[in-house]
Amino acid sequence: MQEGLFEAIKGRYSVRAFLDRKVPEELIEQILETALKSPSWGNNQPWEIAVASGPVLEKIKMEYLKAMDEGKPHAPDIPFPDSWPEENKKRYFENGVRMYETMGIARDDQNARNEFARKGFGLFGAPHAVYLFLDNGLSPWALFDLGLFTQTLMLTAYGLGLGTCTMAMAAVYPDIIREALGAGQNKKLALGIAIGYPDTKARINQHRSTRIPFAEAVRFLR
Repeated sequence: MQEGLFEAIKGRYSVRAFLDRKVPEELIEQILETALKSPSWGNNQPWEIAVASGPVLEKIKMEYLKAMDEGKPHAPDIPFPDSWPEENKKRYFENGVRMYETMGIARDDQNARNEFARKGFGLFGAPHAVYLFLDNGLSPWALFDLGLFTQTLMLTAYGLGLGTCTMAMAAVYPDIIREALGAGQNKKLALGIAIGYPDTKARINQHRSTRIPFAEAVRFLR
């Protein structure tokens, strides 16, 4: 395996604090051109991509924070699960506990937790966001293709010294995004990806999620 690829796979993490420093557009173009090499079912390449920066992204952040402050119900185009298998739910909550511990936020410190949520709705200060859309006419299989695209994008960004965070939170108010980016109602917003230079001094960026043991995830049948 190429050393650079192996290091990117092992070293990539979700960045939740970014520097106030714009990424050159040609670098973002390089990342996306590489991600467009991703495989897809029957080479149908279902992804539709919009990159928001500058005043457009600031407007999105402001509208998201306003919706949060007003208690607007989440209405993602791709619904969140109503319930998870117990083992998945356990890993999800354990990761949240460890993340707050990394930041030194107590379980009962609701103000600090709300402030962190606000940072999330502000894309953790990222200067750019990549929004991924799928046409309503596509089958659920297109989400698998979109995952391949997203992974390639994240690994390429890491290899070029950038950080990313894939955010379901960035898709909870899809109408705000569609209006800001001029996307049609026939386009589902699947995901938002924050991208920029990581703030390596931020405590939250010391957090690393765990992985289940190999033997728990994989079975060999001989």
